[in-house]
Amino acid sequence: MQTIWYGLGLLVVFAGITVGAVTLWRWSRDWRGIRRPVREKMLRPPGNSLREQLEKLDEDFVEPFLFAVVLPPAVGVIVALKTALYQPIPTSQAWVGLILGFIAWVPGCYWLSRVARKRGDHFLGYQGEVLVAENLQELARQGCYLFHDLQPEKSWNIDHIVVAPDAVLVVETKTRRKRSRSDDRAAHEVIFDGRVLHFPGWSDTHGLEQAERNAGWVRDYLSKALAEPVKVEPVLALPGWWVRRKGRGKVYVVNPKEVRALVRGRGGQMISPEKAKRMQQIAHALDQKCRDVEF
Repeated sequence: MQTIWYGLGLLVVFAGITVGAVTLWRWSRDWRGIRRPVREKMLRPPGNSLREQLEKLDEDFVEPFLFAVVLPPAVGVIVALKTALYQPIPTSQAWVGLILGFIAWVPGCYWLSRVARKRGDHFLGYQGEVLVAENLQELARQGCYLFHDLQPEKSWNIDHIVVAPDAVLVVETKTRRKRSRSDDRAAHEVIFDGRVLHFPGWSDTHGLEQAERNAGWVRDYLSKALAEPVKVEPVLALPGWWVRRKGRGKVYVVNPKEVRALVRGRGGQMISPEKAKRMQQIAHALDQKCRDVEF
């Protein structure tokens, strides 16, 4: 029994050392007082919020990994060496120690799996936002302004904003996994009936509601900033999905490659001096909200 308590004591000590070392490493970055060479702030790149969350998850990944993968074998080796060098323990006590070790190992594995799954979801969303931004890039060469990852509050963000001559498009990106390995078109098709998105095997309205809410916030902000009404339209982009529209709703649901067609339908190829001036005013107002990234 003494050996079992010895092993549990080692587990607690190693856990404390692990948490303390990770915390000390994080604090040391601030203690060093290293200053960046440039104080000027930059525009937020595509997926910046998700990238920051990924960086935090990478840091959070260290602790569950040590708890689930490193510590249990280390404690087991130490206990085994102590038993081999000093005195053997009865089989019953060995089984009790094994069960207690398993009980300590399970939470670490659960913690690790949750962090890994969350990181996978965030990385998928990040890739989707970068892909949509890449499809929008051509619009900048046609005279439009592009902004990414505007963050009104810490809890939510607006993925993309396109300032076109006759409208401002607020683009929300939703990257959904496909549940079939088939190359059949039906497996890659989403049907929009004007109110609900019907994917193969499930339905969803979350992206539509979020796109509409984001467009409302941008509309209110720009109308106040310019002291006049600004036309803002919500768009939901679904990377990798073929969109079949059977109804017209408040939100345009498109594949990212179709966003450019929406802009062309709103005067994207003909920009008069008056429209260009108004676009600059809108872009200036959005720039103030999106330029907050440290060098």
